[in-house]
Amino acid sequence: MQAWKTFAAMPMWKRFVYAAPIAFLCFWAALSLQAKLWTEAAMLVVEMETGGEIESKNSFFNLKGEVGIEDVSMTMFDPTGEDSVTFKADRVVVETPGFGWYFWNTIFVSSEELPDLLGVRIENPRNVATDPNTPGNYTNLPYDAMGCVAEMLTPTDLRAMGVPTQRQIRIALEKVSDAETTARFRLRTEGAGEMEMKLALELKRPVKMEDFAQVVEEAPLKSVQLDFNDLGFTAKRNAYCAKKHNLPAAAFADYHMQEVGRFLGAQGVSLGQGTAAQYRDFATNGGTLQLRTAGTRKITANEFVELPRMQKMQLFPLMIAANGKAPANFAWNYGVQPAPVAPAAAAADGAVAIPVANVAPPPGAAA
Repeated sequence: MQAWKTFAAMPMWKRFVYAAPIAFLCFWAALSLQAKLWTEAAMLVVEMETGGEIESKNSFFNLKGEVGIEDVSMTMFDPTGEDSVTFKADRVVVETPGFGWYFWNTIFVSSEELPDLLGVRIENPRNVATDPNTPGNYTNLPYDAMGCVAEMLTPTDLRAMGVPTQRQIRIALEKVSDAETTARFRLRTEGAGEMEMKLALELKRPVKMEDFAQVVEEAPLKSVQLDFNDLGFTAKRNAYCAKKHNLPAAAFADYHMQEVGRFLGAQGVSLGQGTAAQYRDFATNGGTLQLRTAGTRKITANEFVELPRMQKMQLFPLMIAANGKAPANFAWNYGVQPAPVAPAAAAADGAVAIPVANVAPPPGAAA
């Protein structure tokens, strides 16, 4: 009691000096505990849904209103339980509308509605069974290996070019209006490239958190957009692989387009003239390559994801544009015969053939 009387007798500024650090520590402890509880609950749900096992070291929150876990390991088992695959990630981060939203939902009233932003970001995910010589699409860009190696680039190949390989995955729902939400899926490798798909959904808010997964799956799909952003890979690839095959750097675009044509020709298709011209611009100059739907179709997001690629393209005709150019209709040509390989012109390492002809139109070709 005496301590309280002493405190009450203090000037206001002195009370603040004493009380503020204590209040700060209490709020910080509450926010940290909330982060731990949320992440543990999320891990439990994922384990129950997938049958996997998740381990992590630390939970955290930050002043952006993000919460997450660090040094994450997830092991998935086959139906027999005999074989497994383990993935690791540096961090798994849950994105919220911001620190104010997180603070209010921790200290005061926790909302049961889907927030304006809800996202998950996985930083540096990798399969522990892979090594620096495991091929893959680490740049997230289309046809990234064509003209460089026979199939796909490895981390060793990319490091030789001076290109990093640590990827980030992001999945998010962002409110546009009370009647529209954008669903995003992004693969990003800083210093290499980025691919992001955006689905515009007719989703009427408010939506209960417990129902949001089903509501998103059943929401009518208004449009689809796919963006490829070069983050430094293209120029390094063109210079490195041109030198590898004794070509001038300026000639690598022809070489690359020929190998793209050869790859597609083996599948009986080729890029339409306008499509090839747009892609050529991106493959030469980097920048941005955008594919977007023309018109709308009322199918659900879940139905769209499950459709074969050709049915997707039939339902949603695409436009393609590179670096702000006037868009062209995205088109395939079918019934294409595989391009011949000049037998006397194999590359020194047997990876690809020396170019004999350019199967793509020049940059100025009409759409």
